[in-house]
Order: sequence, then C-alpha cells, then structure tokens
Amino acid sequence: MQLIRLIQKTPYEAIFEFGSGSSTVIIAKALQVFERTQTLHAVFEHKSEFLEKTRMLLPPAAQEQSQLYFTPLVPYKETVDIYKYYD
Repeated sequence: MQLIRLIQKTPYEAIFEFGSGSSTVIIAKALQVFERTQTLHAVFEHKSEFLEKTRMLLPPAAQEQSQLYFTPLVPYKETVDIYKYYD
C-alpha cells in the first residue's frame, strides 16, 4: 500500500527496481491508474525465469512504460570481499 500511496502523491521522473516480482506489477498498475505516463519504470532482473513470469503478469497497457531488462549478476570485489552484483 505504501508504494501505491507514494506513486499517487509524487510525480516521479523514474522508478528503478533491482529484482522483479509482485512489486513490479503493483508499481506498473499504479502508474497506469494515476496516469503517471511520463514516469520511467526500469526493472533489472538477474534471473530470466523471474523476468518472464513478471513480464506475463504485467497488464498490456503497462508493458511499454515498464521496461524489464535481463541483467545477469557478475562478480564484484570491494576490498577483500567478493560478491555478485548487477553489472
């Protein structure tokens, strides 16, 4: 509900998500309902199966505004630790 309220009250220029799923669908629908057609919605997902599942759940009217990108994780080293992150 907080996501919906924020979108209703605030005309964001862009919304970026790292990871796709139910929040992606909620944001996409809220952007449509509140006519936030100028807001860029970019979603980065590192698992192709989740990306496709989310893409199938998006309403047809939201598929152009909500751009989903497949972005595999790559090793990232910060000082001593190495972990995977978006490239």
